[in-house]
Amino acid sequence: MTTRIYSVRMALLLSFLIAIPPVALADDTELFTTSANPNVLLMLDTTGSMDSSASGTSVGDLDGDGANNTRMDILWKVIYTLLNADLSTPDGTVFASGTLGGARTTSNSWDTGGTCIYAGSTTYNRIRLAGFTTAEWNALPDSGTVVLGSGSVQESLNYTSKGYSSSGGYYYFDFNSRTFANNWSVGNQIVYSFSGSYPNNYPVNHTEAMSDDFRNNLTVGDDNTLLARLGLMTFTTNSSGSTVQINIRNQISSTAPNSPPFAPSYQNIWNSVTQAGARRPPRHCAARRPSSARRTTPARYAGRTSPS
Repeated sequence: MTTRIYSVRMALLLSFLIAIPPVALADDTELFTTSANPNVLLMLDTTGSMDSSASGTSVGDLDGDGANNTRMDILWKVIYTLLNADLSTPDGTVFASGTLGGARTTSNSWDTGGTCIYAGSTTYNRIRLAGFTTAEWNALPDSGTVVLGSGSVQESLNYTSKGYSSSGGYYYFDFNSRTFANNWSVGNQIVYSFSGSYPNNYPVNHTEAMSDDFRNNLTVGDDNTLLARLGLMTFTTNSSGSTVQINIRNQISSTAPNSPPFAPSYQNIWNSVTQAGARRPPRHCAARRPSSARRTTPARYAGRTSPS
């Protein structure tokens, strides 16, 4: 009898186990299939040390402080490259106009008055410029083609580099040694005109960094590529470097959409990076040491309407 009862119990147990659906083995990738897009807080260092020169290939003077390739210039390029996630290149028009200020022959002889370029066999490799505004000069590419003009007479000049003479106080174009087909005098017009896509998908000078062309190039297409809701905070120090001030620039609210277009927009983020007086905080949190600020702020930031 005992054996029969035991057999019945085993039969019921086996029937129950067979009726249970098999458990599927989870793949690791299932952990990343959530539809929620992450909140990403960008914390930017705007302390005075960011004005220091950096090594490596120069990125230009993006922040407009007059110094090339500072840490802040590199930060600007990195942020724009991040925001321009779809790698699109902006379209725009560049026009710059000035006058001829002089010319240098290949024997290093300068002529800066009257006729400074003579048609024929004399070879030249540099011209001095006048009348270009700083904005126009910054907008000119490092190499390109300008047109010399006087009335109906025109002649193209392909320059290989541009520069500024600190001793002479003038801008100049260098070009491969060449002759000219026409005489050119000091005061004749020099024009650069370009319409189309920029050569790079990131700014290479302050004029481009501040332009509507590059700002408007940040679109919802970048949102759809990066798929991250971005917020921006900066930190700076007082004059002695003893305290840190945390500045809220762009905050992700608790009601911000979880899918593109995001709020704040990527244009909003870039505007905050490039805004005039960006190192003067619009509002701030209590002063903290850098280490604790970087450790505690991100976890307490998302969804807040005011700094703690």
